[in-house]
Amino acid sequence: MAINDIKVQDVGGLASLPTTTHLVSASATIIYPGEPVKLTAQSSGAATACVKLADGDGVIGTTTQILGIAAGQSTNTASVDGTVEVFRPIQSTIFRAKAKSSTAANTAAKITALLGAMCLIDLTSSVFTIDTAVTANTSGFQIVGGDPNTNEVFFQIRQPLLTGLVA
Repeated sequence: MAINDIKVQDVGGLASLPTTTHLVSASATIIYPGEPVKLTAQSSGAATACVKLADGDGVIGTTTQILGIAAGQSTNTASVDGTVEVFRPIQSTIFRAKAKSSTAANTAAKITALLGAMCLIDLTSSVFTIDTAVTANTSGFQIVGGDPNTNEVFFQIRQPLLTGLVA
């Protein structure tokens, strides 16, 4: 996986973005900084742990609760549970990531046309991007801007996916 596929663009007026620590099950795939994570049932019997999102995750009503974006690398191993620090996506937080298609956000006009679009996470070839071609009202990521020089879109994690955040 690539480190820092997703970065914090704006902390919404805070001095820094709050983080929370979450359990990562033994033998779960290592989580790297900049990867989106969600709650999942833990294999060792604890109520919940976190894992990185899969391709196409982020559909409101079907994706387990999104916790945020990993701030650091998880400490789990093949035989021992670990933890990961996660940036909490509070309402004013804006993240940035490459658009799945390199031509989807390469002009100001294209980014303007995407404003307000609700999209999903894409995971292709071990890289997290925003799939700007998959737009639906049930998608959990809303585009709020972008940078045509880097082919990145700026987005927020929509609030219905944040309910019940574990502190």
